[in-house]
Amino acid sequence: MPRRYLILLIALLAPALTQLHASEKPKLAVVIVVDQMRSDYLTREQALSTGGFKRLLDNGFQFTETYHEHAVTETGVGHATIATGCFPSHHGIVGNEWWDGSKSRWVYCVEDSAKSITERPDTAGRSPSSLRRPVFGDWLRKSSPQSKVFAVTGKDRSAILMAGLGGQAYWYYPGDGTFVTSTYYEETYPAWVDSFNTKLPATDYADSIWNRLLPRDKYIGPDSVTAEYDGKSTAFPHNFAADSDYVPREYYEEFRYTPFFDQLTLQFARDLVINEQLGADSVADLLMIGCSAGDYIGHRYGPSSHEIQDHYLRLDGYLRSFFAFLDSTVGVNQYVVALTGDHGVAPLPEELREKGVDAGRINSDMLAAAIGRIGAAVAAEIKCSTNVVLGAGRDVNLNYAEAKATGHDEPWLRRTMSEKIKRLSFVADAFTRDDLTSGGDDARPFINLYRNNYYADRSPDIMLRFKEYWIISDEPHGASHGTPYSYDRHVPLIFYGAGIKVGLDTLKAASVDVTPTLSELLGTAPPANIDGRSLLNRLKR
Repeated sequence: MPRRYLILLIALLAPALTQLHASEKPKLAVVIVVDQMRSDYLTREQALSTGGFKRLLDNGFQFTETYHEHAVTETGVGHATIATGCFPSHHGIVGNEWWDGSKSRWVYCVEDSAKSITERPDTAGRSPSSLRRPVFGDWLRKSSPQSKVFAVTGKDRSAILMAGLGGQAYWYYPGDGTFVTSTYYEETYPAWVDSFNTKLPATDYADSIWNRLLPRDKYIGPDSVTAEYDGKSTAFPHNFAADSDYVPREYYEEFRYTPFFDQLTLQFARDLVINEQLGADSVADLLMIGCSAGDYIGHRYGPSSHEIQDHYLRLDGYLRSFFAFLDSTVGVNQYVVALTGDHGVAPLPEELREKGVDAGRINSDMLAAAIGRIGAAVAAEIKCSTNVVLGAGRDVNLNYAEAKATGHDEPWLRRTMSEKIKRLSFVADAFTRDDLTSGGDDARPFINLYRNNYYADRSPDIMLRFKEYWIISDEPHGASHGTPYSYDRHVPLIFYGAGIKVGLDTLKAASVDVTPTLSELLGTAPPANIDGRSLLNRLKR
């Protein structure tokens, strides 16, 4: 073909090719973060899955080796990391709370005294003011100002840290069973939110009994384990109904410990999609959903319980229904889904001890007292009249004033205290500020995860790594998380929908990679200084 005809043909086809490329871009991106979902839950439940998880696994692209690359595996940290594509060392959310030396108190990660919950002026304020990096929705709106960005979850911190600085966040309010937001976002509620809340849909379950979805023989292991919950109410069925026509606050709080909590969250998300017209035009929108029930149930009953197994079987059905809703509302192949977890959870230590594994619980008061005794001993050695420990738990903050007066500088005190703390039987290591900011090539296990979690103004003087399978727990029952071990860091990651091929990848991926991948799929450029990388070349059709 002569060159001039080839050029003419390309010119004639260009609009069609451009239109084809645009049609491949999803009109709606949905990020689903399941609170406390370990990666192995997908494998365990796969044989019984008939709904949403099966659809994702059969028709999506799964990264089986996805990890959070930070040490403090908590809800606020995980959601902020996923949303920003950055480590805590850059986005600043180093924990659900941290010690603020200037205020001499613990600070909650989304607290904001200048704000309040919308139309509830006497409530504690919430906002993303502590977040130090923009989130995916902020990137999207920078390149596409007409894009709509929403986050809906069961917890304030997960909603706010995913909505970021310029999106809109809604979360469940356990005071009365409604979904609320902050005056940071809006001073009054849209009519559809008022309508949803007026119906008080949480009370639809007020006469409910939570029983197994499937026959008993479909569940793995024993139902009743004394290390669960309160050691008594450990077996199905669970009655969480209100005692009368009056529904007290305790009911709305207890409701969170059932799978129906996630069903309600997804119900609110449906109303949001319809009323805010997400995915209704060619401008890409973003919806971040946090399914929070698994964290409440997992803390109470543990990762091997019938309760957590039943939760995921029910969530499987809820997601099937939600995806069918998106098919009919947004359109098949018009949206993309990314599903992951904000952290995992440790096994019940009592179950492990029965198998001969070194495991246990660390009471926070006993821990603080033990470290306090070490601080008092060091103070006596250097002739200080006050304890050199300001506060202690998973982290240790020190009082330097008198130590300096006796000729002992800050690095010496940090080093001395960390070496003594490491002698505690349940402590595996202790990292000082100097260890985490030196930038040297340190071969100590897990140190890079702690470096990724270090933010100078908010991190403590010493960060502790407890022995594997040892958890901080003020209760004699239940499970917990927050460590750098794989059971707390290994989470699922599946992409599904417009532009995504079917497949599986066993190469390592990270939670900071989720939103850069979606960003490239939507044609949005993330900031240059993020820690994550796009995985799109491995999963794009």
